[in-house]
Amino acid sequence: MAYFLNESRTATAIAETESILLIMMPDVFEELLQTNTIFSRDIIQVLCNRLRRTHFAERP
Repeated sequence: MAYFLNESRTATAIAETESILLIMMPDVFEELLQTNTIFSRDIIQVLCNRLRRTHFAERP
């Protein structure tokens, strides 16, 4: 989300088990968004889920 909003990240992740991380440069990320519809839809789904969780968390 920070990338799309051009802001600093607001969270830190700590792996609980041994993990492999993928570092993606911004130009590669942009190209994937433009050329791979499955990747783009997956990113949109993740963002929608985060928005939904935030919305439900704010409800009284």
